Amino acid sequence: MELNVLEKMCLPIASAIILRDQFWKYVDVNEQFVSLLGYTREEFLKMPVDDIIYDRNNREFLNGDMEQAMQGKIMESDIRCRHRNGTECWVHGCVRVFEQRDDQTLFIATYIPITKQKEAEAAAILLQHKYDLISQTTGEIPFDLDLSNWTVLVSNGFNSVRDEAHQFTGEDYYIPFEESLSMVHPMDRDEYRRLMKEAASKVVTGMLESRINIALPGEKANFQWFRMYYRSICNEDGKMVRVIGRSYNVDEDKLNREAARRDYLTNFFTKGEIIKAINHQIESNPEMSYVMMVIDIDNFKSINDTFGHTFGDSVISDNANTIRSVLPSNALLGRVGGDEFVALLLDCTIERAGARAQELCAAIAKDYTGAGVVRHISASIGLAEYGRHGDNYEEMFEMADGAMYRVKQKGKSNYQVANKRDHKKLEMRVKETADSRVNLDKEGQQFMIFAVNLMIHARNIDGSLNMLLKRITSQFNFDHILLFENVMNQNYMILSNYQSEQLTFHEKSTFKKDSLIQGGERVNDLQIIAGDEAQNCILFQELYEENDLEMPKNLSIGVAKYEHIGDRDGFVFFMSENENFEWTESLCSLLVELMRIISIFVSLRFRVDESKAEIRHIQRRDQLTGLYNFEPFKVKAVAHIESATENNVFALEYLDINNFGYINENYGYKVGDTVLKGLAEDLKNQPYFVSGCRIYSDFFLILYVGETVESLLADIRAQHRRFTNMHNFQYPSSGMGISSGIYVVDRESPDMEVAFENAILAWKQSKKERKNEMHIFTSDLRKARNREQQILGEFYEALYRDDFQPYLQPKFELGTRKVYGAEILARWRKPTGEIIPPGEFIEPLERIGYITELDFYMFEELLRNLTRWSKQGKPALIYSTNFSGRHFENGGKDFMNRIRTLLAKYPVNPNYIELEITEGVLIKEKAVVFECMQSLRELGFRVSIDDFGSGYSSLSTLFEIPADVVKMDKSFIDVELNDHRKDLLSEFCRLINVAGKESVFEGIEEDEQEAFLMDCGYNRGQGFVLSKPVPIMEFEKLYLSES
Repeated sequence: MELNVLEKMCLPIASAIILRDQFWKYVDVNEQFVSLLGYTREEFLKMPVDDIIYDRNNREFLNGDMEQAMQGKIMESDIRCRHRNGTECWVHGCVRVFEQRDDQTLFIATYIPITKQKEAEAAAILLQHKYDLISQTTGEIPFDLDLSNWTVLVSNGFNSVRDEAHQFTGEDYYIPFEESLSMVHPMDRDEYRRLMKEAASKVVTGMLESRINIALPGEKANFQWFRMYYRSICNEDGKMVRVIGRSYNVDEDKLNREAARRDYLTNFFTKGEIIKAINHQIESNPEMSYVMMVIDIDNFKSINDTFGHTFGDSVISDNANTIRSVLPSNALLGRVGGDEFVALLLDCTIERAGARAQELCAAIAKDYTGAGVVRHISASIGLAEYGRHGDNYEEMFEMADGAMYRVKQKGKSNYQVANKRDHKKLEMRVKETADSRVNLDKEGQQFMIFAVNLMIHARNIDGSLNMLLKRITSQFNFDHILLFENVMNQNYMILSNYQSEQLTFHEKSTFKKDSLIQGGERVNDLQIIAGDEAQNCILFQELYEENDLEMPKNLSIGVAKYEHIGDRDGFVFFMSENENFEWTESLCSLLVELMRIISIFVSLRFRVDESKAEIRHIQRRDQLTGLYNFEPFKVKAVAHIESATENNVFALEYLDINNFGYINENYGYKVGDTVLKGLAEDLKNQPYFVSGCRIYSDFFLILYVGETVESLLADIRAQHRRFTNMHNFQYPSSGMGISSGIYVVDRESPDMEVAFENAILAWKQSKKERKNEMHIFTSDLRKARNREQQILGEFYEALYRDDFQPYLQPKFELGTRKVYGAEILARWRKPTGEIIPPGEFIEPLERIGYITELDFYMFEELLRNLTRWSKQGKPALIYSTNFSGRHFENGGKDFMNRIRTLLAKYPVNPNYIELEITEGVLIKEKAVVFECMQSLRELGFRVSIDDFGSGYSSLSTLFEIPADVVKMDKSFIDVELNDHRKDLLSEFCRLINVAGKESVFEGIEEDEQEAFLMDCGYNRGQGFVLSKPVPIMEFEKLYLSES
């Protein structure tokens, strides 16, 4: 039927006459209607109405408004249409009955364009949903302080963190600011209040870290660290109206940073950190009473010397545990030396501290027997009281340390309280030692005290040592002082420090040991060289030649040898060019004593350098495997590549060990560590290995070099096979192997970031294709990656623009092919008409977590259609929808909340809804999935296991799992269908029946497969042999119509 009535009516707005025949169709349109949507009149008259209306609006309009209009009502709604150029446009539609003609009802529809208005609304909704999705996937929690009434937002995100599933309302709410303070840790409240008051008074941006109680009301407090970035907002008049921001749970990060502050052996604070912690504690609570305890393990060196350092470490660890158990739980504990500890006891008196110290001495005293000897350890402890003996760490430590040394002098294994003389302990001990060794004059004694003070308070070892050399030079009229350190097992020494107005050493710092001369006069262990002996000394000749100076004839030199850590030694040269310089006995004695101070400086510097080297090693190397960490590996890799010959080819491999978790769980973490170390050692021993790093856990990044790509890849494959064979033999049933991605490095531009990403892309492909295999990077992988990023970037907008359209694939009885149900599937149709296949978007969405939103979008589409079909009296079939394993990663509570919310929203019978859960999720989240499945069944839903047989769950799972249906994976019939396969599938069918579950076989594409499965005992299936997935409207016409 075609009419020409609208032209005569001369309506000023877009209008159309619509008729319902087999489907809704246009029978007349006016020029405004043609102009609005871009199609010609002829095209309109040939196409169904639903071809230009997006599916969701299609159903609401055609099956809602039009049905109501047939009852004589005028219906209005907003309709989203598809323009001829592929873009979308919104119209406000008004529909009413036009006339009855030949037993048919004609409707007139008028459209007013509202696209701009809808775009603005959609942008606002999209922004809010983006924030919601970001909150769900990143853990962000919005913060909002309304300054008009000083109330604070309690968001859904925070309620989810608090685990308030049983009182979850799905709505945000506000509480008074003072009430919000009750959630903040008492020690953080003042700072929190201060910063918010500041933000309320002026425009600021800032960051706040505080501990927030996430426990439910009435439960024991559970404080976790949150980091909040905030800013204040003012209105047009400049008045502050809000403070807004985003919070992140950083509790794990705080724990990791706390671990870095701890001594690896004892878990006490390191020296630098205990100083900070104690000073911060005292500054924060100066009114509290404190006692510092300095604990030194007596005779510990004999333990190391007798039983070795490994055993010594265990003794230190044991004693740390003893200290921890004896002292109060709130004490601040630090390890400040190899066998020296410090503790700050909070809210404690000196009497109580003394009792603890006595108990500690008794607990630590112990004998160790081995190799026919007995070694005894004990503890010497010094106590210092806050206020009486000092007001900070440095002062209290000095006093407590002095008291501890008095214990050692009096026989050890006891404690002493500091007294006024202890702050001069070091100076007096050194002075007493010096006086007992030599007869120093008063000037010499005063200079020794200066030198000791300089050493005690040294912040910069080199700077303090240079200052000491300068003072010696000026005090005793030397022209030059040179300090050499001998290099062990080498015939040269290094000039490490010097003081001179004339000599400088910019180019040369190493000199041969044999350039020294023997002989000369000795005065109190000082070798005096002068006259011809000095003139003929090759070393001194080199020193002056280095500075283009003539060697003086009256050179007089005092040479002192010193020793420091680990049998290392060196020399100090005190040099005078004055012919009348006198080497008196008192001067020589003082210089010998000063040599001991200098040797301590050198020892301290060696320890600092050693510690720095160890820190650098720790920062650069993985402690378990000895491979580099990522950042230094990148530097090394680029250096190797750039310095190599043109004939070399390089390959970067990203790999992990399949089923490594099986080893940790079944053999223990020590065995797991052994496997990792073994793999690293095997890789390092290969001739083609260049460098490597352990990213984390069992993930490695390795750089190889070879002559050709083919030979290099063959070598790598051979190494993988060796590893796989050896470990599967050693650990049966582990199924271990290596999955890896290889990127052949571009020598022209060795960008390690790009190379790393390319290797990862190849590794991901290896994981997709098969286990224990190596995949080589190609440019196609990069194109696929870029495509994935594009898909993820467009997902939000596509979801809320309804680009995802529901399709249904029928499920049928084998043999009769009677349809008993269908599975709802997502198809992405862009406004341009482009269809994105599920294979392109499902996996990226799954990986990043957005798949959960698509799952619920399709679930709600199903519920909406079931509600409509129920009202229309359509046949009741069983419909299934998929849910990703990502829903169960947070315990499944949010998943169940959303299921219940949607079930309450739509009046449907859940007995006709089947929720499909992939078998693979049972491996990771078995207990959570089982609990959720049981809850779904209690709500009335049917539950099915999808892709059964494609994962690694055991047959026992088949009997344990609370599911109604088992969907057999299509891979079982994508092979030769022989008798062996028939026996296998028949047995599976029998077991499923015995387990009391239904079975459905998916992926049936050929008649032969259908007949084969019937012979195996199966009676239900799904696949292209009956129908591909079709749009809902088409499914409705094919399987739900009266005919």
